[in-house]
Amino acid sequence: MKRMQWLVLTLALAGGAPAYADDPYEHEKKWAEWAREDAKRHDEWVRESRKAEAEYWRERDKAEAEYWRERDKDEREAYREWLKDRAEHDREAMKALREYERDWDD
Repeated sequence: MKRMQWLVLTLALAGGAPAYADDPYEHEKKWAEWAREDAKRHDEWVRESRKAEAEYWRERDKAEAEYWRERDKDEREAYREWLKDRAEHDREAMKALREYERDWDD
């Protein structure tokens, strides 16, 4: 990839060399201008990619927090149902025990 970029850059600069024959520094000025513009584009790209990455992580964290909230809610509900079932089972067991003791006493 780098070789291709250098090749394209070399060909672009070599093609324009005769146009700069009058002013030997014009070539360097154009090169410096192109480098500044490229650096600006790169900086903008870096800023945008960092924004996009930050947004991705914010959304991911938000989704993960929602997942855990829902999971905890479901677990609490399941535990309450288990407690209700257990209480009902204990009531039935106590009722059966009382009947057994009553029959035993008779």
